Amino acid sequence: MPSKVLKRGMWRYRASVTVQGQTLQKLFPDESKKSYQAALIWEKEAKKELERQLSRINSVSLAIGQWSNEYLTEAENRFVDTVLVK
Repeated sequence: MPSKVLKRGMWRYRASVTVQGQTLQKLFPDESKKSYQAALIWEKEAKKELERQLSRINSVSLAIGQWSNEYLTEAENRFVDTVLVK
């Protein structure tokens, strides 16, 4: 929900969205009803976008983690015999 803040001597609406610890904020030019409505719309859209970005980052992280685990298993199978031989 947008909140009123005093910025440089003017009251404005500040829209704020927090998802998984990441916060986005945006100031709107004045305290009119039009700015309030724009702030509400921005919050809804920003929340959807932030959730989409974070889910994409999480899926990439999982893919990289899975790849690295598979690589380590393959490297262990391939190189353990040559390293342990004295």
